[in-house]
Amino acid sequence: AIDKAKIAAGDARHHAQYCLNLSLKINAKLGGVNFGIHDSPGQCWLPEPLRNTPFMVMGVDVNHASPTEPSVAAVVASFDRDCTQYAARLVVQAAARRELVDDMQAASKKLLELYHAENKRFPQIVMLMRDGIGEAQVDEMLEVEYEGLRKACAELGIDVRICVLTVQKRHNTRLFAEDKRECGRNGNVRTGTIVEEVCSPAAQDWILVAHSGSQGTARGARFLVVLDEVGLTLDELQRFCYWLCYLYCRCNKSVSTVPPVYYADRAARRGRELLQYRGDSGSEASFRAGPPSTAPSTGSGGSGSGADLRTQYDFAAVHANLDTTMFFV
Repeated sequence: AIDKAKIAAGDARHHAQYCLNLSLKINAKLGGVNFGIHDSPGQCWLPEPLRNTPFMVMGVDVNHASPTEPSVAAVVASFDRDCTQYAARLVVQAAARRELVDDMQAASKKLLELYHAENKRFPQIVMLMRDGIGEAQVDEMLEVEYEGLRKACAELGIDVRICVLTVQKRHNTRLFAEDKRECGRNGNVRTGTIVEEVCSPAAQDWILVAHSGSQGTARGARFLVVLDEVGLTLDELQRFCYWLCYLYCRCNKSVSTVPPVYYADRAARRGRELLQYRGDSGSEASFRAGPPSTAPSTGSGGSGSGADLRTQYDFAAVHANLDTTMFFV
């Protein structure tokens, strides 16, 4: 339902902004393109290795609920050169508070097949951007998710070069300009500011402030290069991530982190709304009503009874026509 207070007569500015935001979402859901980055003469916004090679940008995130409910993972992937059209695959995790995607192979295979259906060829490069992973979980993420993607490629008989980045939105690092004349709006550092070697000179990491920040101190996203089989330079990666921040379909300004991460977060939240409890007998009940008291209790390490929650939960069906649309935005 439309909140009449938001479009009240006499407030033309808010009325126009509300209608603009609504139209952006509708257009994206219908398969339209809200924003794009046009190449200037003699200059392309894409890094050199991606300009003449089919590539896919993937985003991964996991949504957690209470310890008695399974986590929901989402894997999104682009299937156009402009990185504006995405499809999503939702995954019920085997246990609650399970951060690593259990069915990464199946989700990746389906997205690769969708890419092939749209482009008549498979990607040769995959840029994987992972949200919600700390440095202590990087090795395990490579063993589970990177290997799952590798197995999906092998199953389809394709050879793909992969670049893996982790993106951290929740951290305590803030950037300030020494000279106030170098500040942007609201006293924040200027849009596009990058600081390298945040945690260690040995790590290929940086903080990117891609947005202006309407209120308070702008908090940039921290990027860490975990694996690079593509051979991108640090400047190419930083520039690519920065330009991506202008392509988020729900906002007509640059946002604080890359859209694949945003879309994966939104898709996981939508998956939480679509989740249904079926139980061991296969009976279907609304997830909102909650599972019965006999449902296995889980903790941070997984199911307390050792039961695989994927056998007890499933998603409500999404219409086949929405298979390749951004229904989650």
